[in-house]
Amino acid sequence: MQDKITQSRNPLKGLAGDYFQYVAGCFPIMCASDEFHWVPRAQAAARYPNRIDDLSRAAVEECVDTLRRFQKEAQDLARTQKDLERRMDLGLLVSSISALLMDLTTRASWRHNPLLYLKIAFIGLEQAVTANPSTAGVWRDSIVARLHGMEGLFAQAMNNLNDVPAHHLQSALAMMRDGNAYLAELARAWERQGNRRALHAARKADAALKVFGQFLKALPPVCRVAADSGQTAAVLQETLTKQFLCPRPLQQILEIAHEEWQNCLDELERLQACIDPGRSWQRIYVEYQPPETAGTDLFTLYSREIGLLRQFFTGCGLAQDPTPLELRETPVFLRSVRGSGSFSAALGAGSHDKDFFYLTTHLPETPGEQRPEGLKKRLHREYRFLCAHETFPGHHLLDTIRRRLANPVRRQIESPLFY
Repeated sequence: MQDKITQSRNPLKGLAGDYFQYVAGCFPIMCASDEFHWVPRAQAAARYPNRIDDLSRAAVEECVDTLRRFQKEAQDLARTQKDLERRMDLGLLVSSISALLMDLTTRASWRHNPLLYLKIAFIGLEQAVTANPSTAGVWRDSIVARLHGMEGLFAQAMNNLNDVPAHHLQSALAMMRDGNAYLAELARAWERQGNRRALHAARKADAALKVFGQFLKALPPVCRVAADSGQTAAVLQETLTKQFLCPRPLQQILEIAHEEWQNCLDELERLQACIDPGRSWQRIYVEYQPPETAGTDLFTLYSREIGLLRQFFTGCGLAQDPTPLELRETPVFLRSVRGSGSFSAALGAGSHDKDFFYLTTHLPETPGEQRPEGLKKRLHREYRFLCAHETFPGHHLLDTIRRRLANPVRRQIESPLFY
């Protein structure tokens, strides 16, 4: 009864609470990960460690109907709201609902992109594997539950997918290869530990993954770019308008981007002339290696730089008590879909929650700059920029502040503009 009274006095808070709770129940893995920019970081997702996202057609249709009701309620409330802060919150809420609706309807990634299913499967498993040790018993069960859930998830994928663009298919097959390696890696660890439940579940998941792989290899790839609805100008304009709340037309954005690109190119050429007129700026960049990186282990180099950045921004009063951050190798299953340096934000802001800064030091079967020696040189060359971008004053600091906001709307909605 008290909750109903509170919601009637503060309809925005009640609407936001209902929305975040509903989406977390439908998509607990996507909400708990920052890999899916169209889904809010609904913190209630932590309540569903044994659940896997439901992308059956019936579930998607029911979700779309419910989201449209949330959208209408938020839009109606916005029209009567005069307080600027609440109007901003309602704008964020409407943009979040619109983003999820567009992905389920206009873009329909659940019908055209097999990567979605693979990411849900393996990110959900990784969430369980790397969970807070204080809840080890709960998460041991969730590892098994999410492994068992892969069979149903891949069955939904095979029932849903059609008109898969060639680039999605190629990326999915690459991630499937890495997912196989990840499962094998976990299975070996569980076999050493004598964890028969997890080992049995991993073997079932591996069998389901192989069936899904055979299905994908038999799919005829769609080569026409226009067939991928996510690439059309109309969908891009709708995304900018409804999700990013940006009123500019595409042509104007293109003109601004071209002007900025030209300004950057002019500055690069000016610097190139000052440094070495006999070499192109591309060659100067590729051949440069900071002298302090010589003979230094990559992870030692990055850890030291992160420490210096943390010390500096803490001294400036901008990074007080940041969320714990772990520097680690990119999980095997993410190697083909993440950059060589990337950030993964925790769902909550508790003392046991942890952010990850991933580095990819090896990509199999890759040419040129993606070979181990090329990757190492690039990671050495860019270490200061990557550390600042991913940690302080970048994503890690930004997400630490966001997760501690009292405002539930601003705490749980990440704008992809900050990426």
